Amino acid sequence: MKLAKGMAAALLLSLGIAWGLSWLPQGGSQADPVFRPGGAGYLTETNLVDALASVPLDLQIASANLQHGMLSVDLFLPKGVSGERFVYHDLYGLFAFSWNSTANVNHLLVRVLQPNNGDRHSKELLLAMEAKRSQWNRELLPMDSPVSLFKSELEKQGNFSYTPVWMKQN
Repeated sequence: MKLAKGMAAALLLSLGIAWGLSWLPQGGSQADPVFRPGGAGYLTETNLVDALASVPLDLQIASANLQHGMLSVDLFLPKGVSGERFVYHDLYGLFAFSWNSTANVNHLLVRVLQPNNGDRHSKELLLAMEAKRSQWNRELLPMDSPVSLFKSELEKQGNFSYTPVWMKQN
């Protein structure tokens, strides 16, 4: 009889603990909202790396930063690589990600860099792009579109600065 009372008490205690735990907020990481299907999520410093890793890019990300709704990304173009196709594809990918997959990125800054004289640690600027969510026309191109369409669409919706090095190479 004592054994049955002890087991019943343990069962009631276990049920009480389980019921109490069910009222606690669900676990999960800060990264979850960006990847939630069916809508844009919030990009944070906590989920920035994972979110950008989900963007299909050809170029390497040299650095990324998110502050007050402004996403800044430096892309690295290896020396000797014909850049126009890769660069505009990746710029458009970041553009689409910023406006379609996030709810809180309102300003996108992207710089494309290459090694200066073959030294990966010394970088020179090739081009810079600035885009704002308010300039977005809300119609995105398919990611397999020709580079000329990406370029023209980006130039309509963003501001570009090209260096003489970029102009000479392209």
